[in-house]
Amino acid sequence: MRANQSKLKKIDFKGWKYAEIIGLPLNQKVLSIYPHFKRYPELDSKNIKFKRLSFDKVLRYIMIYYSNNILRFTIPEVIRRKKEAAFLAGFVYGKENKFGPDVEDMLFCRNSEINKMIVRFIRRSENKKFMQLCVFEEARAKQMQKLIDGIGEKEKELTKVVIDNVKTLSEDIETLENDILNEDKNEELIEMLYDEVDYNNLGLSPEEIAELNHEGSTDQVLKDPYRSKYDGSKQRKKIHGK
Repeated sequence: MRANQSKLKKIDFKGWKYAEIIGLPLNQKVLSIYPHFKRYPELDSKNIKFKRLSFDKVLRYIMIYYSNNILRFTIPEVIRRKKEAAFLAGFVYGKENKFGPDVEDMLFCRNSEINKMIVRFIRRSENKKFMQLCVFEEARAKQMQKLIDGIGEKEKELTKVVIDNVKTLSEDIETLENDILNEDKNEELIEMLYDEVDYNNLGLSPEEIAELNHEGSTDQVLKDPYRSKYDGSKQRKKIHGK
């Protein structure tokens, strides 16, 4: 990593949306440069306290890795790219020229609080791509519901069309997911991303979906999945007969 320091300094981040944090002194906070992030609880240092990690460095790492910048094109290997992003964020090697366990947990998405920060940053920073993912996921869900409900006798010829639609949408979703997460394939992070997609499309949080599932009401909620205009509170009252 140290051998790459001079090389990294030569990488041109000009034109990058968050270029001001490259070379930003560690005693100057990222939120002083990008204060709009404080509007979101998951990105506000007042709401998150790490025992052994600097919130500011974590936010720097997230902004560097999970955004579209030159690292994506100069470092093809995901793990090495993550390590370089951590290095640029101000994290340093400890003993045996390795990051400490808390930094490793961050790199491998084993810290749920940091995962929440990543998803919130993606949602707000890459909103157009995120909303595109929501639309594609909604469309796929509706196409799959047609297959589950069964296509009428007079429309059997449409079955193949629907299957092809699902296949195409799935491929598009995978490509978009890969782009949004900067090729991060961590299953926990992907699951959290789709929790956010579900919340956007259904109006229900993962906790509310789990509660409804426990009560045996989930099927009614998902019968018409991913409504474009969905009031979760009203739907819950309807389901429970209130």
